[in-house]
Amino acid sequence: MNITIKKIITNETLFEGDYETLRAAVVAARADLSGANLSGANLSRANLSRANLSGADLSGANLYAANLYGANLSGADLSGANLSGANLSGANLSGAKDIVSFGPCPGSGRIGYVVKSEAGILVQLGCFWGTVGEAEAAINSKYPDDKGAAYVGIIHAAVAVLGVSR
Repeated sequence: MNITIKKIITNETLFEGDYETLRAAVVAARADLSGANLSGANLSRANLSRANLSGADLSGANLYAANLYGANLSGADLSGANLSGANLSGANLSGAKDIVSFGPCPGSGRIGYVVKSEAGILVQLGCFWGTVGEAEAAINSKYPDDKGAAYVGIIHAAVAVLGVSR
């Protein structure tokens, strides 16, 4: 089927082609999808590494297990998006809606993410995805000292930046 991906504000065509699914078209066009309207798109397991998704509308998109390594998500709308299992390593999230990155974390040195989703507030730490409470339990189990308390404090601060209660 013929699929057209357009910019949100100008309605300018960014990419057009004959693909079986929207997901296949997005993967093919991944070089530059800045400002694209991908609201509600099924992009699960898509390889979008180093894609330019700045200013894109990804609200409600299914990005389950998507590879967003090094992607430019600055200013993107991720409200209600499913980011469970997504690889966000090295992604530029400055100004992105409903996601906060934090770190490096005490003890592990990793960068973590707090995401506001339809399922509630979720935390990603490496391969871990879970609720704030589950993250706290995992951290306190691994770091039962001041490092663990600092780590949990950073997560609480990231949740506060999203402007939601735990």
